[in-house]
Amino acid sequence: MQTLRTLILLLGAVGFWTMFGPALAGQDIDSRAGYTAVTDEQLRNPAPEDWLMYRGAYDSWGYSPLDQIAVDNVGELVPV
Repeated sequence: MQTLRTLILLLGAVGFWTMFGPALAGQDIDSRAGYTAVTDEQLRNPAPEDWLMYRGAYDSWGYSPLDQIAVDNVGELVPV
């Protein structure tokens, strides 16, 4: 039982270090994974085509402000 407990703690520590170790060590997490950092301004005013969070933005409207599909042309849509 003690061995199982030790193994679980060890796996938890490895998982924690994998996720947060570089940040705690002062390394840039974004550059190691090839991600681009998201700024507070991008979260407050995202580009219409970029949904950076659930339901689009902080206002949680959940619909796209893009207008390529409108009432006038929705009948022209076909499955692809």
